[in-house]
Amino acid sequence: MDRYEDLPNPREIQVLVLKLLWASSILTSKGYTMEHPIQQAIVTVAFLLTILHSVYGEFEFTKFMQDYSLFENTPEGPLNYTLQTTGATGQVLYNSKVDVRDVFQVNAQTGAVSLIRMIDREDEPQIAVEFIAYDVGTNVEIRRPITIQIRDVNDENPQFSSQTMKTSLPENTAVGTTVYANLQVTDVDFTNSKLIVTCDPSVTSAPQYKDSCNKFKLNIDSDSNKNWIGHVTLAEPIDYEVQAFYQIPLAAFDGRQTQIGSIEVSLINVQDTPPYFTRAVSTTVTEGIPAGSFLEYVEAVDGDRENAREIRYELAFIDQLVRLDPVSGNITTNVTFDRESQDLIIGYIDLGIRAREVINASANILGSNPSTTAYTTIRINVVDANDNSPKFAITQFNVSIAEDIPNQSPLPSVILTVSDPDLANNAYFEFELSNYNAEFEVSPSNGQGQTTASILIKDTNLINYETGPTQYIFDVIARETRTTERRSGVAKVIVNVIDVNDNLPTFNPPNYDERIVETAPGGTIVVTVTATDPDSGILGNSGIRFGLLGDGSPLFKIDEVSGQVTVANCPTPGSGFCIDYEQKSRYDLTVTARDSGGSGQTVTSNLVIHIDDVNDNSPKFATRNYISYIEELRTVPNPQVVVVATDPDNVGGPISYSLIQESTLKWQINSATGNITAKQPILYDDAPGVNGSFIMTVQASDGQYVDTGTVTIYVIDLNNNGPKFDISDYYGKINEKTLGNHYILTVRAQDKDSPTSDAGKIDYSINTGAFGKFVINTASGDISTSPDATFDFDVKKEYVMQVLARDRGRPQQTGTSTVTIEITDENNKDPFFVPSTMRAEVYENVAIGYSLFKVSAQDPDDNSILRFAFTEPKSAINPDGVQVNKNIYDYSDLFAVDPVAGHVLTNAKLDRDKASVVTLTMTVTDTNASPQQTGTGTLIINILEYNDQAPEFLPHSNITIDEERPIGTFVMALLAKDQDDAIAEYSLPYNPSNFFAIGFQTGVLSVSSRIDFEKIEQTYFTALVYDTGVPRLSASTTVYVTIRNINDNSPIFTQTSYTVLANDADKGDYGVGEITVAPGAVLDRETTPQIDVQVTAYDSPLDASVRRFTNVRVYISLDDINDNPPVFTQSNYVATIIETVPVGIQVLQVFATDADIGYNAEIAYTISNNTGDPTGFFSIAEKSGRIRVAKSLLRNSGVYTFIVQARDQDGNGPYTHTAHVQITVLEATNSPPRWVIPPDQNMTVSVLENQYLGMIVYDVHAEDSDKGNNGIIDYGFFAGGIFTNQTDEFLINSITGVISARIVYDREKVPRYVLLLMAKDRGTPTPLDATRYLTIQIKDVNDNIPKFPQLQDGSTRPIQITVSENVNVGDKIGEAIATDDDENPKIYYYIIGGNEKGKFSLDKTTGVMKLAAAVDSEQQKQYILDVHATNNVSDYTVITNRRKRALSPDIVQVIINIRNTNDAPPEFEQSSYTGCISTRAPIGQSIVTVYAKDQDSFGGVQYSIKSGNSDDGLEIGINTGVIYNRKLMADFISRGVNQFNLVVRATDNQLSDESDVLIFVTQEGNEVELVITQPPLEVRQFVDQIKTTFESLKNSDGSSVFKFVCISAVRDHVTSGEQQDSYWSDVYLSAISSTNYIYTGEQLLSILNAQKASNTEPFDLLYIKSLGVADDEPTYVDGTPAMVVMIIVLILLFFVIIFVIVACYCIRRSKQNMKQNLIQRRNSDRLQPEPPIVIESLHPMYDNKGFVSEEPAVQYATVQKTFMDTRPREPVPQEQEIVGPESIDAVICDNDDDSGSSQSSTPPTPRRPVEPEVEDFRIETEVYEE
Repeated sequence: MDRYEDLPNPREIQVLVLKLLWASSILTSKGYTMEHPIQQAIVTVAFLLTILHSVYGEFEFTKFMQDYSLFENTPEGPLNYTLQTTGATGQVLYNSKVDVRDVFQVNAQTGAVSLIRMIDREDEPQIAVEFIAYDVGTNVEIRRPITIQIRDVNDENPQFSSQTMKTSLPENTAVGTTVYANLQVTDVDFTNSKLIVTCDPSVTSAPQYKDSCNKFKLNIDSDSNKNWIGHVTLAEPIDYEVQAFYQIPLAAFDGRQTQIGSIEVSLINVQDTPPYFTRAVSTTVTEGIPAGSFLEYVEAVDGDRENAREIRYELAFIDQLVRLDPVSGNITTNVTFDRESQDLIIGYIDLGIRAREVINASANILGSNPSTTAYTTIRINVVDANDNSPKFAITQFNVSIAEDIPNQSPLPSVILTVSDPDLANNAYFEFELSNYNAEFEVSPSNGQGQTTASILIKDTNLINYETGPTQYIFDVIARETRTTERRSGVAKVIVNVIDVNDNLPTFNPPNYDERIVETAPGGTIVVTVTATDPDSGILGNSGIRFGLLGDGSPLFKIDEVSGQVTVANCPTPGSGFCIDYEQKSRYDLTVTARDSGGSGQTVTSNLVIHIDDVNDNSPKFATRNYISYIEELRTVPNPQVVVVATDPDNVGGPISYSLIQESTLKWQINSATGNITAKQPILYDDAPGVNGSFIMTVQASDGQYVDTGTVTIYVIDLNNNGPKFDISDYYGKINEKTLGNHYILTVRAQDKDSPTSDAGKIDYSINTGAFGKFVINTASGDISTSPDATFDFDVKKEYVMQVLARDRGRPQQTGTSTVTIEITDENNKDPFFVPSTMRAEVYENVAIGYSLFKVSAQDPDDNSILRFAFTEPKSAINPDGVQVNKNIYDYSDLFAVDPVAGHVLTNAKLDRDKASVVTLTMTVTDTNASPQQTGTGTLIINILEYNDQAPEFLPHSNITIDEERPIGTFVMALLAKDQDDAIAEYSLPYNPSNFFAIGFQTGVLSVSSRIDFEKIEQTYFTALVYDTGVPRLSASTTVYVTIRNINDNSPIFTQTSYTVLANDADKGDYGVGEITVAPGAVLDRETTPQIDVQVTAYDSPLDASVRRFTNVRVYISLDDINDNPPVFTQSNYVATIIETVPVGIQVLQVFATDADIGYNAEIAYTISNNTGDPTGFFSIAEKSGRIRVAKSLLRNSGVYTFIVQARDQDGNGPYTHTAHVQITVLEATNSPPRWVIPPDQNMTVSVLENQYLGMIVYDVHAEDSDKGNNGIIDYGFFAGGIFTNQTDEFLINSITGVISARIVYDREKVPRYVLLLMAKDRGTPTPLDATRYLTIQIKDVNDNIPKFPQLQDGSTRPIQITVSENVNVGDKIGEAIATDDDENPKIYYYIIGGNEKGKFSLDKTTGVMKLAAAVDSEQQKQYILDVHATNNVSDYTVITNRRKRALSPDIVQVIINIRNTNDAPPEFEQSSYTGCISTRAPIGQSIVTVYAKDQDSFGGVQYSIKSGNSDDGLEIGINTGVIYNRKLMADFISRGVNQFNLVVRATDNQLSDESDVLIFVTQEGNEVELVITQPPLEVRQFVDQIKTTFESLKNSDGSSVFKFVCISAVRDHVTSGEQQDSYWSDVYLSAISSTNYIYTGEQLLSILNAQKASNTEPFDLLYIKSLGVADDEPTYVDGTPAMVVMIIVLILLFFVIIFVIVACYCIRRSKQNMKQNLIQRRNSDRLQPEPPIVIESLHPMYDNKGFVSEEPAVQYATVQKTFMDTRPREPVPQEQEIVGPESIDAVICDNDDDSGSSQSSTPPTPRRPVEPEVEDFRIETEVYEE
């Protein structure tokens, strides 16, 4: 094969031939023809090469590992790669050749390549190999050199630059210092991931190195998958003394391999650790330890363990009590310890001790920084010793007390302050008295340390000035209680007793009863009372003073010394305000005797004075005027006239009556009875008076005195004529614009009765038809419009009224007439569009002139002529919703309107892309109105796009789908698009197999029914899509569907026997075999359900020697046929039961089996007819064979034998089997009870709800024919699984069966109850029972009141209604609806409160509330009604207390808010205003404030200047009404303008009012300076009152001196020395005369001086010090010093106030117990506040006294409920009644209220007493002023 090694390969020959041909073509292009030698040579070579290629050029490699790479970890062995060639004519042999050592081995025959050794990519990254192929047929050899790349795998560990690295560093190295630099890790692999180096404590087992990763930090400088470079820094402080060596565990990871390394760090010790104490403990010593005593020692060592230094000790601060040895650390005392000394008062010494390292012993250099010093604190506790006695601060007291001092009162000024400086038990002591322990005691009785105590009165009864000692002298001893020494201290107390008045005067006799005549003159002696007092001196008899109290005591006098009682002087004894028997016949008086000269104790005595009567009074008529009536032709008036006179005297003659003035002589009087009658029948004409009356004088006489009276008797004219109108019908006409109070016409009626009597007097009234629009004068008959009447022709064109004329006679007569008022129309209504906003649509392709809409407008007026037009504003938007710019696209003329018909027409070509919605403003004008009336509306035109492009489906393909896809499976999505409109819907109009459904909006196609390839293999459908355009367009597409078959059917045998065939490819004979049932064989599924047969197929049946065969197994399953009958497991079944077993109980169960399977083995059981159970006492379950009792066996005992049958095929098969059943029914010794009542199994009875406990509900009864206990029945309920005689609701008598109620039933909670009744006998061994269901139906009664909705607190939810004040009368405004839990309740509604004005009405059956009368928010903005819901048509039991109504669920509060409408104009408070402004005033100076009030407050009031504002110099606040200057007034003065005559207007944007404002401009020369001796701060508050004072000055003729006064400024007073005085004020004043003349300063000063000379009071009240002409230039001085003084004064004042408050508080607290006790004794008394004390001010002007409102004080009556005690209170004479703690505090600390007049201005608030259990109360009324 070597001869072929140098030959080119076929591909190279082919390339060479192509190159030669290419060269020939180039030569040809340059003119070389084929005859040219070069061309011929090229052709010849190419020809030869072609021949050479044809000989062997087809043989070449196709696979020579040209695309093969090898992993370095590939194991030795076959590589699963085979070399391949093409073009060989014979066998190909393969080989390989490698430059170095062999790597591959090639199988020479197959070309399979194997690896013969492992390769390491790190050593051999690539292998150069040459593959050789030799074609044996042509002896051609080809070679293919190839370089195979060795692919890297991660098989090398990363490597640290050194496995163990070491370093060292001082222990004081700073954190962050680099510990180890240039830490490197490398990895020779290429496929590994980026190197990761971590400090991993888990790789070291040494526990002391676990913390190394926290102490040191690993930092990355650079990293890759080949190299990692970093450094280690210190992360936390290190300490050689704690740990001297660290090992940092490192782990390098390349994604697969891990390498462990470490860095060893050794610490270098430095002197940096401070010393520390090894002993520093506190200690305890007892006081008294002498100086120099050892206390404790301290010890410290150097913290550095190497080269430790010595330690010296010192105290951190100097302490005179102890000493510290610097070397040994011993602590000793410097002085003897005394715990009570100032240095040891706290009981311990805290010593700060510093330990210092000795840096240089020879130079005595000690450590001074934290690293060389240490500090600690120890405590020396000093224990107390009992070396002090209790000590009194004051050792002697001398006090005086009254003999009646109360118990527990402290001795005045005796404050025992005792101290014992010792501690704990050494400081405990107690108090004791040397004597008089019964009279006095110390409180507290013991103490500790320092204690303050008082000496209290223990028993005041033992202290008596008259009987006991008058002086007590004793010692108070404080003695230790918890020490053995019992040290003590003593103080002396001297108590002097002062005598008091402790005896009461005594009357002798105790009571007096006297008599005098009523005419006794003044000075008449009644009696002399006497009293004695055992006390001596002025406290006894010589000091008694008498007094007289009681009703009528002013009519008598008593001598306070002698006790003589006399009649007081009186001008008219026996009458008037003097003693008068007729007024009072007895006086019950109280005589008082008070000792101590009238200021001591008081006793009382009763003095009764009887008055004797004398005849000193004349008779008196009960009334001076008697009035009666008498009908014509009668003699006795009605009512009967009986005059009555009385005489208060009991003495004198009887009263007689007479007529002394009766001119007609037609009347008479009974002198004894006073009865007045007519002497003859009276006629109306007999009366002398014009009004038909008799007037006479009657006299009463007692024989000495007389009295007279007047009697008037009116004659009643008989009313026998009625009024008649002059005409029966009246007619009038008014314009609809007619206002109120307009006269229309007069009606007249005549009455033939006398015009002087009521029968002839006529009153007119409108009966019906006025509708509140008309009124009639009752006397004249004049008809006019009502004051608030308005008319509208469009609402009502005519009013027909019925007018009545009534006389005043009895009976009253009436006449009627009809009045018709016609309303004439006035063209006064604006037209309006219907609706106001109109909408229209039009397609963009309509022609110009197309009518798209017809507008509609209405005008209430009859004679209106309407015209339509477009007007501005107009707007449009494009389809994107953007506003269209009219300058770009003019849309204003797109449409026109027919002015008469209202048709809207297109006026130009429409383009929806430019304007899609056009909004036009339209007007409708009534051209017949004057002026013309116009209404506006809006027309919105939507320009619709015309749909001219149909949708189209997106491209799609036909589909193939598997059969049997689940319904709903996604098939495809048919999508469509439309250039203009959106897609509306998809549908399948043609879907022949209904296999598919399409999403209505999505186009998603899904399977809708089963698809079976075996039935149909192809189908198609048509899809349709619609767009949303108008007109609606569509597109369709057809989709063809191919059904793909799947294996979804099992094979089915087509015959019962098969011929088994086997084929043989060989020619010749073959065999056929058939499996059949052998003759005589029996197939039985029940024994062999499956037969396994092996079938052998063989060929060459004629030549067995060459026969070939094959085997196959055939499994034959036998199907079941019904060839087996059912068989009972037993032929006989026997059972025994008792006749009392319940119906339905199972007796026994029969069971049969069937060898067949499936339906053939389904068995049904029956009882054969005509057997031993003819009456059917037993039944059998068809499926289970269970035999049960079907009927009651009571009294049917015996033996029952019957046959049961089992039939296969669920009772329909041909096979049956039978068995015998014998059931013995035994006679029971006990039969169950039998129910009689209730007779039915489930009976219902009815019971009324809301009955009483124990009510009988029902009476049940059962019977039992058994004897003995078996026949005794107990009744009960079966409830909760037990037999019981009661439930929560019912109780049954176990003996009688009576069911009664345990509760009061409420149908609304439980409408019915179901009871399971049980009657149980007492039989043995098992009691028998019978049950019945009984339903108790609860019937409804009206036991629930209606209820309104309630809130959580139980109160009813208020109903809120808002009503506009212009709502029509009779309109519905709301409703109040209540609910009732009863069945079919009838609820009635009534307004029970708040509707006193009759503004609202309420339908009593529906609860609908209507407006009954007009409402006005200006008169009342809110009405609060109480609505009551009741079941009674007339309910008079309503609680009227409004406070209780809120808690009643059937009463609801209806709050009606009246919504205001703007019907009232603003009104100025004044018709004119006056103000002034100085030329000194800056711009914006407020001049005067005008104010207008709007009653309906509709939108607020705004102000403006209408006229008179010269040169716009003034401005008015639009909302405030404040008028101020916009320019300086000096400019106006220079132009001669010194006043403004303004007209200002106030408006609420609809209605307005005007007022005049006169403003004067003053200048410096017009002003007078007033010097007022009050601070400016106070004066400024009363500027208006100062002006009022001067404006009230009068001339001698009574006229006002000034018309108006102005004050331009109030400043601090400037003294003559140019000093500012902030306590006085300078007020600059100017004035205007009645003729609007502005006085000059000199004129004004002259007038004021004259006024002051005549009357100084106004000037004095104003504190005016002086008057003077104001300077042109005011002087301003620095007020800082005065301000500083004022601040200091205010600070001092503040502290004074604080002091007063604290003092008052202390006083109040000290008297708290006394007040509280007194209040508790009196808290049941009715409050009787003291009249307020009004403190008058010397100068009332500055406390507003001079300007008190002139309105009279309003009096309020308060009614309170005061509860009575069981007995009346005893009066306490002349004792001040204490009101309560608040009033007492106000008296004690009256500085709490700064106003001084607050108590007089605030009325007392009555105290509401606590209500007792028994409501015995009275009503008290208190009247107070506000």
